[in-house]
Amino acid sequence: MPAPSDRRAQIYARPAKGHHWTGPTITHILTSEAALGYLMHRRRPVTGADGKPVKIAPPLWDWATHDALVAKTAPKRKGSTAPKAGQLLCGIAWCGCCGARLYLSGRRADGTGYACTGRVRGIQASAGCKPAPCIGVAALDAQVSAWFASTYGAGEVMKKVWDAGSGHSAQIAELTTARDRLKADRDAGLYDDADEAEWYRARYRSISDEITALRALPERKPGMIEISTGRTIGQEWDAADKPRRREMLAEFAVGVVVNAKKGSAATTPRVSITGIDAPAARLIADAA
Repeated sequence: MPAPSDRRAQIYARPAKGHHWTGPTITHILTSEAALGYLMHRRRPVTGADGKPVKIAPPLWDWATHDALVAKTAPKRKGSTAPKAGQLLCGIAWCGCCGARLYLSGRRADGTGYACTGRVRGIQASAGCKPAPCIGVAALDAQVSAWFASTYGAGEVMKKVWDAGSGHSAQIAELTTARDRLKADRDAGLYDDADEAEWYRARYRSISDEITALRALPERKPGMIEISTGRTIGQEWDAADKPRRREMLAEFAVGVVVNAKKGSAATTPRVSITGIDAPAARLIADAA
């Protein structure tokens, strides 16, 4: 079995011609400080005569972006997503009589419908659900689509972009890292000679002065900001396919309640649709 260093070299080595890049290789490329233009040795930037990392090329991105890439590529737990079922309202349509979730039913004369099957499935809470609500898929989808467009259609579609800020924090982080490397080398026994000690103190003091000067400047912190795409939620809805529409319904917490056909309780609406307050309606566009 190869030594650990040999195995790491195999993992991060450039793939042979015709082979695929591996996930660890791509992650290493994105998170390595080599992308900042530094001369690297054993995965660490080489320190120059001024005590700072030696740059041999223009950086691909700044330090703030480097930190963002490190955070973005770190392992994360995936949260819940929109239902993956084929129908638009699967998982968000409910029975107004017993509160059970509606399922697809093919027993309608006009085709497939959303229906309450709780009583048929023997659910105790649905024992008195008769007649069970049932409504055509196409009819209910069209009604919900019209409601969504009229309620949220005028809202803005936003997108999140990275704002590097004023850049002072990135420069401070870079200088602090360089200073920490100098200190680590000193703690390891370097710069013990008189001449080297004076060089160390001068470089350490110079870097510290730069950090102090930068901290005195006004700072706009880096982070994700939202900017308008120039599109409305209505336009996004019209252009979206069914999976994307399900995601949009989930983002706006849309819920649908279907009651039995109007009879004696004529004041009960056939369909009731709810969602978040319209004044707060904003949609974050897909990263793509």
